[in-house]
Amino acid sequence: ATVAVEDTDVSEIKLSNTKGKESDATIAYSLHWRPCPTGSRLKGTWRVGIKSAKNLPNMDQDSVSDPYCCIKATSTDGKHCFEQVTRVIPNDLNPVWDATLDLPIASDGDALKKALEDGKSGLG
Repeated sequence: ATVAVEDTDVSEIKLSNTKGKESDATIAYSLHWRPCPTGSRLKGTWRVGIKSAKNLPNMDQDSVSDPYCCIKATSTDGKHCFEQVTRVIPNDLNPVWDATLDLPIASDGDALKKALEDGKSGLG
């Protein structure tokens, strides 16, 4: 599922199935902006709370699925991407993660590239 990047208290959204159709499966999450001090290398972080999921489809043939949740953030220009995952919850189609993931947002998205280009030979 794709969600808007805005402060959100715990919300529940429907998930799509493998064919892109809405299903009965849901996930509960929250999203909060946490600014960093001025002059920091980071503007701030988006704190993502992954609470739980309900009614996940069983994707295993011989047992019950072992679900996890993957958060992927991509910059608006598509040049930068960041992923984090929750832990796996074995044999559970209604997992409770209660996970907190932080997605850092750089003050200057190209700072690392610039530092490497400006660095002395042999440093990168």
